[in-house]
Amino acid sequence: MDSPRVKEYKKQIQTLFSRAKVHGFVDWRHMGPLESGVLDLLDDARQELSAPEDRWDLFAVANAVFLKWGKTDMDDDGDTQMVMDEVTDAWDDVICRLADEKEQKKALDFFMKNTDGKVIDYVENYLYQFMDTHFRTPEFLKIKRSFLEDKIRQVESSDKDDFLKECDKTDLKEYLLQVLSDEGAPIEEVEAYAKTVGRQDISDRMLRIYEERGEIEREIALLRKIIEEQKGRPFRSFSYKKYEMKLKDIYQRTGRAEEHYALLRQMFYEYPGNDELYKEYRATFSDDGWCDEAEQHLFPAVIGRYDAMSLFEKEKRYDLMMDTAERAGDFYGYEKVLKKRYPERCLKILAMKADEEMELATQRKGYRKVARVLKKMLGYPGGESVAKELAEKYRKEYPRRPALWEELERF
Repeated sequence: MDSPRVKEYKKQIQTLFSRAKVHGFVDWRHMGPLESGVLDLLDDARQELSAPEDRWDLFAVANAVFLKWGKTDMDDDGDTQMVMDEVTDAWDDVICRLADEKEQKKALDFFMKNTDGKVIDYVENYLYQFMDTHFRTPEFLKIKRSFLEDKIRQVESSDKDDFLKECDKTDLKEYLLQVLSDEGAPIEEVEAYAKTVGRQDISDRMLRIYEERGEIEREIALLRKIIEEQKGRPFRSFSYKKYEMKLKDIYQRTGRAEEHYALLRQMFYEYPGNDELYKEYRATFSDDGWCDEAEQHLFPAVIGRYDAMSLFEKEKRYDLMMDTAERAGDFYGYEKVLKKRYPERCLKILAMKADEEMELATQRKGYRKVARVLKKMLGYPGGESVAKELAEKYRKEYPRRPALWEELERF
């Protein structure tokens, strides 16, 4: 039975959702107020219900938010992630305060019970993800194994189409793979089962398992494989840098100096604007050694790249910044820095930019962009005359565009 405090929180939850719903649906106009209201409520609950004896009240509030959110049709644009992160943090608070395995079993029952389609599938995933990282004692691993195996049988016997069945089975088998590892199965057995999961890329899961089990050589081998496979692709995954950072840190932690330096150098050449990599790589050189490295190897390799501009600024190589801006026809946010030192060259870039915008312009919105570039020129020595010349050129080239003439009237 709910305590008076839980009842009050549930009343507030109901009010927030009632205000946000329009004909049973939360549209984009009401998502912001709903999200902020729910986040504030959860924050208040976590502060008010922070004592050990309040653990079940906090659990009840977090669960109420989870179920209400997960059963509501809404125009979600990342709001679910924000709310579920807070719900998960509240669950973590509770789990840390549970007195014994009996209480943990009671909490686990909630997660298992609500994976029956009560909530939207992408919200339901948060239940599986929480169970995946918690309840890892031998007794609970038996319960989770039985639960997951039963879920797989249910999927196999369901009337879903084959594609959805395979997707659901793959997710469940990946969670079962983690249970197998947590149970202490030989790593070879874990790897063999991983091949049956059916997911095209199980790498992140295996990296986690290798790290948890201290299988450093296997972790290194897999990271190298992932990096090598993606290195030659025109578009790498968002996780590519994460894999490189992880491998670099392992090399450093395990004293593999040569491998660490080689990967650090490779990464810095890939991301010359990264401050942390800059500091780490720079620290491996003496002042004279750094001068040789920068002038003979680094600068020639990255000049012309927008992401090297911050590196050139740190090294006070404004000439290279200017060269890069000219090659790209863009200041990349460093116009003020370059204007002080190379006003004539910057003015030429602006003139090129004005021509480019004029080629693209077909209506007033485009003409205003041209005018904004010309207005910038007025702040440069000789810029007023250049702006007037360009404006006159555009008027002659496009005599039948009155909107253009109006936008360029001041020039």
